[in-house]
Amino acid sequence: MSGPFRRTISIVDSTFSPGSERNVILSIELSLDGFSFAILDPRHFRYQMLESFHSAKPGQADRLADELEIFIKEHPLLLGSFERVNIAWYQPQYTLVPADLFLHAGKDAYQQFCGPTPDNHDLKADKLNNLEAFGIYPFPEVLRKKLDYLYPSYRLRHTGTVLIESTLAAFRLDELKADLLLHIKPGHFELLLLEGARLVFYNSFAYQTFDDLMYFLFYAMEQFGLDASQTEAMLAGEISLDSRNYEMLSQYFKKVHFVGRSDVYKYGPEFDEVPHHYFFNLLNLNTCG
Repeated sequence: MSGPFRRTISIVDSTFSPGSERNVILSIELSLDGFSFAILDPRHFRYQMLESFHSAKPGQADRLADELEIFIKEHPLLLGSFERVNIAWYQPQYTLVPADLFLHAGKDAYQQFCGPTPDNHDLKADKLNNLEAFGIYPFPEVLRKKLDYLYPSYRLRHTGTVLIESTLAAFRLDELKADLLLHIKPGHFELLLLEGARLVFYNSFAYQTFDDLMYFLFYAMEQFGLDASQTEAMLAGEISLDSRNYEMLSQYFKKVHFVGRSDVYKYGPEFDEVPHHYFFNLLNLNTCG
């Protein structure tokens, strides 16, 4: 499609009836590169729609805010009076602080561990119940004001919060088992290192080529004394089973497998158009307190 955003995925459940927005939950995953959204029927715990869009000119928060407003106003479906609106935001700065050490008044000091707060950004703090920690991150003021206008009562979370909380919850329910989780998106990836159901490391890395990704991945593993040949890796995000990148990972690690969709929700057959490990954060955002 023409305009500031290019649609890359469109899935609509056969049971979905537009116009019932008051009874559904809207989830949005947002970054400077674009956004994805999903609509959930909370009465039946069934996802009804998912679409993903890539920005034609990524990289600037003010441009994203203006283009997002125009896009939403041109798509009445996204202007509904939803039962709830949840938004996950990705940007690389994200600092974890143990809950028993956290003070809201000290957010600026904690943020300094990850670098100074960028100009014209608010500092946000997510509570991670499963990790017993808080995640601190900057959020562009221009986006905050735009979203306050479009969705006055929305709930904001960092994608790192969603990824960590969803993974730890799944481990404790014996739904997942691995030594690391690699969540891959175009241009960046998030890495979790785990000891059982305990998180020992989280970070995100920008990359241009998959060789860059492999370098950062193995560098992080080296710091924790992990041997790939003895390590079980779990993959989420945009990597396919028949890709060269998956083949490369399989050659190094003891075992590589993909995360599945949460059993908490139901998905129509239309959702099988994309692999089940895609949109992991978006589809788990509703269970992230």
